[in-house]
Amino acid sequence: MRTMGMIQAAIIVEDAIEGAAHGVGLIGEEVRARNLYRQGQATPYGEPLDSCYMKEVWDYAMEKSGFAAREKNVSEFNAQNRWRKRGISLIPVKYGSGFNLTMLEQGGALIEVYEQDGSILVRHGG
Repeated sequence: MRTMGMIQAAIIVEDAIEGAAHGVGLIGEEVRARNLYRQGQATPYGEPLDSCYMKEVWDYAMEKSGFAAREKNVSEFNAQNRWRKRGISLIPVKYGSGFNLTMLEQGGALIEVYEQDGSILVRHGG
């Protein structure tokens, strides 16, 4: 599937988060972690989060992926290479799949590979 000329909103938002994070001396993952849902909050759809464990899931993903060590390796590589660069990111995505209407509660997966720069966007409903 070719998506030339089509810019996905998720990429724009994540680029803004990265830019804001770097502007205040943080990595994007720190900004994302600080903005996760917390116990007792409600979604914009009015769904109360009585059992919210997003922070625990985030911490588990960071640990299991070895993110800190990998991010350090990426930073060192980029510092040593003027033209060739690497990147790493962990991005939580909130998606209200059916907005509490049971017949719409379905999930799927979409993997997009952008031809121009090789960016990969993976979305899933799980």
